[in-house]
Amino acid sequence: MATPMLFSEVVFNGWGRGVLTVGGGVTTDDDAIRIAASKSWWSNAVRTGWGIALKTDDVGMHVGYDVDGIDNGQAFGDCYIWVKPMEMVTLRIGEFNDDTLRGNSVFGSWDYVRYQTNIMAGEDHTFKRFDGAGNMGAFEIAVEPTEGLYAFAGINGIAGPAGDNNGAVLEDVMKTAQVGAGYTVEGMAKIKIQYWGETTVGGDDSGWVNAAVDVTAVENLFASVGVFAPLNEDLGDMGLGVFGRYNVAGATLYGAFTATFADDMPMEIAVGADYPVAGVTLKGDVRYYNEFGATPDNGIGVTIFAQKGLASGHVSAGVEVTNVGFPVAGLFPWSKENPDDIVWAIPIRMEYYF
Repeated sequence: MATPMLFSEVVFNGWGRGVLTVGGGVTTDDDAIRIAASKSWWSNAVRTGWGIALKTDDVGMHVGYDVDGIDNGQAFGDCYIWVKPMEMVTLRIGEFNDDTLRGNSVFGSWDYVRYQTNIMAGEDHTFKRFDGAGNMGAFEIAVEPTEGLYAFAGINGIAGPAGDNNGAVLEDVMKTAQVGAGYTVEGMAKIKIQYWGETTVGGDDSGWVNAAVDVTAVENLFASVGVFAPLNEDLGDMGLGVFGRYNVAGATLYGAFTATFADDMPMEIAVGADYPVAGVTLKGDVRYYNEFGATPDNGIGVTIFAQKGLASGHVSAGVEVTNVGFPVAGLFPWSKENPDDIVWAIPIRMEYYF
């Protein structure tokens, strides 16, 4: 056994969110006013989580623990080890995500109560992160050979099937490998590209190419454009994500566009704003959806809320109205039988981070 040493840094961290939602309108069985608890997305649970990290300059570990209430009980979050055999190389193994190049479009209702649609602009909107979570085991090599350049290669599923102690078949793991890189031109843009493997419904081995550009050349403006291209038509259709954020006169303005190049061209157009006033920040957005999938013709959602910052978190309250529906606990879904009816929600969100 190696001689134990003191870690140069010990970090405790945590994040959690709970949204109490009262709402009504069209429901699956009646028109009663309902109440639910969630964490903004598809579940009936409040998220409470914490973690601890121990590290030196060239080795470290992180253990995260999430509790999702009645949704799925207790579960470990990020749990991994990392080492730097040399200054420009980092190796990670365990359960983790790599958000270094991730392209998010997060604002307004995405962080409040999300709508019942799979095309809503939010996380991974312009560039997908390496997702090594999910209790399947992952390994990643990340390299930064020069300033501004970041490249990675990762594999997931190395733990093999649940309950099987024989590991995974290397050939199967490599079929879903993910590799990518990003290069930053200081003061101008970041250029990103990646590939990940995926097996079609018919059993063919194929994958996706994702390319994105983040533009930072204009003062106070951030813009990102990402394209997702399948290498086999059975995987799906080409997708496009566009996001912009602009700071002006104390306000932050947002815009997002999402499209899938299918026959019916499903799309989302979203605009939003944040504005501080009288000790709180007013936040809101408007989102439009054309006809596709499980949503009505001309789906519209409007959200407005006030957020109060706290020492290490915030609390907010507001209202959402939409004819698209909310998936929270299945209590406020859109109804195909009543496509012109609307649902409403009054959410109170509590969130901490440290």
